[in-house]
Amino acid sequence: MPEDFEEADPTLVDSEEELALLEIREQAAQVGKLSPREYAKIRGKAPQLVYYHIRKKHIEMETCICGRKVIDVAKADAAFAQSERGRRTE
Repeated sequence: MPEDFEEADPTLVDSEEELALLEIREQAAQVGKLSPREYAKIRGKAPQLVYYHIRKKHIEMETCICGRKVIDVAKADAAFAQSERGRRTE
């Protein structure tokens, strides 16, 4: 074995799940819009909670040019930050 084989690139991904998560994060950074399920996955929230905020009009659902229903990541982050602040003051 070559000596440099043991010094693996730290950017390499260990599993397919981590690779999928990395791709979702890259999409969020580049496009700024994700499906509610993808948003929940990268933020560690339950998808039901994201859909709850959509139903209560805290987060606005948009239609992407590809036809998918998406949410704006920055606006969703702001909505969750606001709900966290509201919960702490009560």
